Amino acid sequence: MDRAAYIAMNAASEALRAQSITAHNIANAGTSGFKALLTHTEAANVEGPGWHSRVNGVLKPETWNAQGGALQSTGRDLDIALADDRWLAVQTEDGGIAYTRNGALQMTANGQVLDGEGRPVLTEDGPMALPPHSELMIAADGTISLTPQGSEASVRAQVGRLSVIEAAPSELKRRADGLFEPLPGADTRPAAGAVMVSGMLEASNVNAAEQLVALIEHSRRFELATKAMKTADSHGEVAQSLMRIR
Repeated sequence: MDRAAYIAMNAASEALRAQSITAHNIANAGTSGFKALLTHTEAANVEGPGWHSRVNGVLKPETWNAQGGALQSTGRDLDIALADDRWLAVQTEDGGIAYTRNGALQMTANGQVLDGEGRPVLTEDGPMALPPHSELMIAADGTISLTPQGSEASVRAQVGRLSVIEAAPSELKRRADGLFEPLPGADTRPAAGAVMVSGMLEASNVNAAEQLVALIEHSRRFELATKAMKTADSHGEVAQSLMRIR
């Protein structure tokens, strides 16, 4: 009976993890550029001494849905939608570089440009900071130009170009914080030409209806697994009582 209980316990554990990942997807259904996590299970031998006669189903959440989200028009100067296989560089908390497709940019009071999660957006020369201005425009190649405050509307000054790379989804690894980084040996390269459209955002590619159904399915699997554990425990008690009678 211990084997049945162990298998049921593993099933309950993996169902709980899948439920957590699905809930994370639902929570980010409104996050611009978010890529949904995909869950799948692989067979793995139970480690330890003895004959390897037991196999567990191990949940592997490392994969993600690379499909692009729908484009939404916002008309906002700092909103950008990246072209396919284009990724915007941002600065991580440890000072490194990672990539995102969240183009809901924002500007602080001192002119620093941040991504939708509050991380500094990088240009080819470092973190982007804008001087006081009256108008701003982001070109298709990522070049930012503006009209300095107090200048005539016809005056345009270029202040930098957003750092954007070109990389296929297979060349990137999703981090725990939702950002992406190149896989070892991946040939990422600076993107040239038209890499974005301003005044638009890429929506999350999470299908909320599908994820809600999946959440219910994971919940039912968890309930079935816990019932199986209780049944195995009950059968074990019956077996022990029979041994005492004998």
